[in-house]
Amino acid sequence: MKKKYFWLFAYTVAIIAISAVCTTKWIEYFVLNSNDQEMLIDYGANAPQSSPLKESTPIVEVFSYGCHFCEKNEANVDALEKTLPAGQKITRLHINDGNNGWLSATAKIYATLRVMGIEDNYRSKLYDLVINKKADITNAEQFDQWLRENNIDVTAFRNTEKSEQVKQLMDYLQSVTRYYKVSGTPAFIVNKRWVAFQDDEFPAFGKKLVTLSESNAGKSN
Repeated sequence: MKKKYFWLFAYTVAIIAISAVCTTKWIEYFVLNSNDQEMLIDYGANAPQSSPLKESTPIVEVFSYGCHFCEKNEANVDALEKTLPAGQKITRLHINDGNNGWLSATAKIYATLRVMGIEDNYRSKLYDLVINKKADITNAEQFDQWLRENNIDVTAFRNTEKSEQVKQLMDYLQSVTRYYKVSGTPAFIVNKRWVAFQDDEFPAFGKKLVTLSESNAGKSN
């Protein structure tokens, strides 16, 4: 009987030991060695001078029409903009990785509508089209139908899409995306120096952005 209990005890201890080792290895591999996204990245005091950003606005949001969190935060970013000092605003730039990746696939639509001067009027509808309706924006016929439904001149859109202005804007979006190594959205560039990713709910996160933009360390030249 004693031998039976001994082997039962030994078996239990062995199982516990094996479980402990497996758990330790799991933590080391998946947790301690994980490369999580930094929530605030400082590109250094010289970043404002070397940055390709042309906007003088203190906060620039890099977004995508295919980004659910960007859509969710649209009203919050609008509200944040209203809290900024008179004359200041938040600029929205579409991510463009140059490879037509998932988030960048709608960059040319943004660029075309922005050159036409109407992008902000249709941003919410484009979020809905891409995220909720899951439209195939690569299908020209289907997208042209969306343009007509929203009273956007199809010929004007297609001509603008092929213009040098749109090409230059696409190049600009790509230079900003690559300089700040933005691979996820929304990303907020503050004073051309910092890139902040959302780590809190609005309006608390918005207050952090404003505080950072007003700090001496974050000031751009």
